[in-house]
Amino acid sequence: MLRKITCYGFSIALIVFLFLEAVMVHCFNTNFYETEYAKLNVAEDVGCSFDDLMKATRVLLDYTSDKREDMVVTAVIDGAEREVFNERETTHMVDVKALYLTAEAVRNICVITVIVCYFLNYGQQGLLKDLCPIFNQVSLIFLIVIGGIALYAAMDFNSFWINFHHVFFTKNDFWLLNPATDLMIRFFPEQFFFDLVFRIVVTFFAGFVLLNGLCILYRKKARA
Repeated sequence: MLRKITCYGFSIALIVFLFLEAVMVHCFNTNFYETEYAKLNVAEDVGCSFDDLMKATRVLLDYTSDKREDMVVTAVIDGAEREVFNERETTHMVDVKALYLTAEAVRNICVITVIVCYFLNYGQQGLLKDLCPIFNQVSLIFLIVIGGIALYAAMDFNSFWINFHHVFFTKNDFWLLNPATDLMIRFFPEQFFFDLVFRIVVTFFAGFVLLNGLCILYRKKARA
């Protein structure tokens, strides 16, 4: 019974870790931001230089990942130097930072769970024989859930993105930004987030398919 419980715990924690790690890798990849900004002509739309755009972005990412305490950064916007982010944007990012730190904590708990579950079964015979079918079973459930969400996002990303905010930002509506007054929404147009979510999903499913493929191959080999 203990082995079965730990196999389920290992499988769930590993899959959740894969997903959260994919999120964090792409959300904090400055090369991705540079590529998207160039493709979407963001600097031109914002009215600033590309260097100032990236400077403000790095401040934003450092604040979100708890590497700095504020988002205060100035840049030349439409020919005049000003603070990039206003009070509404800053308040929204307090919520974003809290969400990120929660996700980071969950990811770390998943790592600990995977390690603990492994060592509870370390050296026991037949571990992979029990683990692989459970991992495939758990993966099928995740595939249905995450695949359904990914399909929804692909079919109507705007609706998906709005509902995402309704789910994760329930205390206020500071996420509703105005492009006339809030530069952040011009930093990150809808296409930016579509491309970001697409990369996260592709990265997650690459690892997901690889691990499940190895489990299936092992099960076939064990039956041979």
